[in-house]
Amino acid sequence: MDFMFFGAAVFNQDISTWNTAAVTAMNSMFSSATAFDQNIGGWNVESVASFYNMFIEATLSTANYDALLIGWDAQTLLAGKSFHGGNSKYCSVAAETARDNMIASDTWSIVDGGPCAALGVEDFEALNIKMFPNPTTDKVTITLESEAKYSLMNLTGQLVQEGNLSNGNNTVGLTELPAGLYLLTVETDKGRVTQKVIKQ
Repeated sequence: MDFMFFGAAVFNQDISTWNTAAVTAMNSMFSSATAFDQNIGGWNVESVASFYNMFIEATLSTANYDALLIGWDAQTLLAGKSFHGGNSKYCSVAAETARDNMIASDTWSIVDGGPCAALGVEDFEALNIKMFPNPTTDKVTITLESEAKYSLMNLTGQLVQEGNLSNGNNTVGLTELPAGLYLLTVETDKGRVTQKVIKQ
């Protein structure tokens, strides 16, 4: 698939269902494809040996780039690859964790637009939210000043739990979940923050 959409200034179709299991090269596939912005996080890239300049001078939305990082990290990737994400920025803790794992565990070299602004300023304390205990074996208690919504995702980006929080209902039960690392997002009328939770 080398140079397949190179310089395609108009193309922006959904190609998420393509069977890419036998593809071995995606060099410059979307280089300068300035209109393309689709979710290809479901593509099987386990056989791809070269991603050189794949998205250089192109930009995926944060949602689609997050999905790419999370979806690809969940696969058994060939080690030591160079990937160019163009100007795309990642904007969720799950995507940041996936990207870090691709670099650390798969020894990938990744160039992209870096983290979005929101990722750098997420802070429970800024919204007067406290969470404890962490690590935990059964539940997390969240203290907050107003009603909120929460969602809990595993590291593959799968939503495993969601609900509402208030002063009288401020615990998130983890008893039924397997041990591991999860991402807890709390959203109030003042903002939205995400924190890593360790279930032992």
